[in-house]
Amino acid sequence: MSETGLVSAALLTRRPLLGGDGEVRAHLLGSSQSPEDFFANRDPCSAAELIEIHGSGRTSFVEATVSALTDDVIAGLDAETTVLHFRKDEDELGPLLDTLRKRRIRTALDWGDGGRFPPGHLSRATFLTLDHHETDERSRDDCLQAANDHSLQVAALNIEAREDFERAKSNGCQLFSGFFPFRPIVREWKDIPASKIGMMRFFQEVNEEDLSFEELENVITREVALSLRLLSHLNTAAFNWSKEVTSIRQALILLGERPLKRWASTMAMLDLGDGQPPIVTETCLLRARLCEVLGKEVGLGMSELDLFFTGLLTGVDALVGRPMNDVLAEMDVRPEIREALLGESGMLGRVLELVMALELSDWSTLIDSCSTLGLGCWTVADAYRDALEWLGDFQ
Repeated sequence: MSETGLVSAALLTRRPLLGGDGEVRAHLLGSSQSPEDFFANRDPCSAAELIEIHGSGRTSFVEATVSALTDDVIAGLDAETTVLHFRKDEDELGPLLDTLRKRRIRTALDWGDGGRFPPGHLSRATFLTLDHHETDERSRDDCLQAANDHSLQVAALNIEAREDFERAKSNGCQLFSGFFPFRPIVREWKDIPASKIGMMRFFQEVNEEDLSFEELENVITREVALSLRLLSHLNTAAFNWSKEVTSIRQALILLGERPLKRWASTMAMLDLGDGQPPIVTETCLLRARLCEVLGKEVGLGMSELDLFFTGLLTGVDALVGRPMNDVLAEMDVRPEIREALLGESGMLGRVLELVMALELSDWSTLIDSCSTLGLGCWTVADAYRDALEWLGDFQ
């Protein structure tokens, strides 16, 4: 697939912006197109509609330029959920910021290395964005001082280490993006709660390949709290069964083996995430659905369940508090899944690489992965929207 082909797909991805408490407060949207092409896009839907779909009701930061924001585009934006993100100063940006402010559309200015915008622009904005990876300590201090002078909130981007997150928070930043929630706080096995060890074993047992109907029933029934959650879930109005579901055996008959295994594994991962930032399990669920859909598209000789599990396990090291290699050895996952999660070569690994490139808006890697896998740009865009919709329904 050519780069031109990817750009024409108007592929939009999102990264979470977390508050200091680790909860998702907003999303940082990344487009494969230039801002001019993205906002002019009408196929299959407008930029405003794409922002709404990918934002899932939360505030969305989306890159903009003066030339991209026509009167019609501005009129179609939702002022409650859209933040227009300007990365460089331009002629006529000042008057545009005035117009957006009058329409109550918030704006964010990228600080860069040393500040890119005059004080007059800062006084019209709502946020400053600060790339932690691209700036030094002095530039960060200058940014925070400018934010304080103009009553702006600061979103610190590309934070990789937990200690950098803590430092940015203590220095006064309000929003945070980066890989830091997925960095495991490594502990000895003896210090890991027994409940987490139990959920790891449950995950392993429930996904045994040769598990009989009765054995699967027994494995799930032993986890009393999880069984009660399953029965409660199945008896909601969404299923509309003719009779109340009262046993795991009945649930197995109604749902089928694979859907029940997927549900049970997902619940186990959520239990593993107890005490961790919710974004870790939320992201793992999104990756799981993407692996399932894209793996099926490329015709991998694996079950949809195994594809789903591969994505689901991508954050298990952070949830447990041990290196990925140790956790996978303890859980005894299948070799092809293990290889993919450890970054080794193989088609499943390429699918996972594509999923991670989507997450990071890494268009170069995405293009290479799509070419290797024989996937078209519209297929990837549709799969991503499907995964977002699935995640919203699950939550």
